[in-house]
Amino acid sequence: MPARMSEALPALEPDESADRPWLSWARRLLLLIVVVFVGTTLRRLGRDFRLSEVELHWPWLLVVTACLTATNLMQAMAWVKLLSRMTHRVLPARPILLGFMAGQLARYIPSGKVALLVVRTAAINQLGLSKRLVASSIGIEVLSWLTMGMLIGTAALFATGNDAAGLGPFLSTWSLPLAIATVTAIVILVVVDRKHFPAWALRAIRADGTGPLMTLPVLGWQAASWSGAVLQGVLLPFAVGASFAQAWPNVGMFLLAPIAGFLALVAPGGLGVREAILSYALMPQLGASKALCVALLARATFVVSEVISWGIVRWLARSKIE
Repeated sequence: MPARMSEALPALEPDESADRPWLSWARRLLLLIVVVFVGTTLRRLGRDFRLSEVELHWPWLLVVTACLTATNLMQAMAWVKLLSRMTHRVLPARPILLGFMAGQLARYIPSGKVALLVVRTAAINQLGLSKRLVASSIGIEVLSWLTMGMLIGTAALFATGNDAAGLGPFLSTWSLPLAIATVTAIVILVVVDRKHFPAWALRAIRADGTGPLMTLPVLGWQAASWSGAVLQGVLLPFAVGASFAQAWPNVGMFLLAPIAGFLALVAPGGLGVREAILSYALMPQLGASKALCVALLARATFVVSEVISWGIVRWLARSKIE
């Protein structure tokens, strides 16, 4: 990360613990829950792990990484379309794509949520957009990402019949109601003209003009971006020798586990949370050894795909190709 971006991080991270001690305790409690869950799951898997039971098939890793790279760019395009809609301007895609992918990589440092905001804002500073508008666009973009992921992931749980097994009941219990709540917000953003929003809200987000803030193409790009997680769930178990019958029941987990990791605010990039959920979910079909390997490979292929995506958009940003 460029020095000017990293230096800006402390200035944008509010110190809320002094004014809100309950928030500090809530974070500590959440951290304790995350550590206990991740530690218990990985300890159980580690006890039964046998490296000799795992044989990697590398071509599947390359296929999965390629799929994720393509869908990363689809998710970035959703932000391009959203910013253009909110500003009523045809904005150049290259700096927005680069800012998006750089922000994705920034999630893995401490205070990753703040780092994502800072990096994205700094990367598109040349476009002359207000920081409030950029911040609100990120909030809306994340809301649409969560909504589409929870809807598709929950649908996958029910379609595969895994809503009543393992972690299925727990995940479907919170994901479906939460998705319904976020869908309500999305419908408002898609249907209601911004001129009907409260004046204070428009001032806060600096989104002038008329028309809805969200469009169906933005949701379309977000839905398409989640196809990467679906393909990862179907194809990645093949890399450790699993069959389609073993992989299919847990496809929905490859969508809901990243969301759970994102909602676990104390874990940068959802590290540990996603892997624990996937390992626990895959263990009945694959066994402890293969389940843990698939969970770790899921993270590895995703991170590699993000680095490749960042490299692609960086090259595009510097090239003369239109």
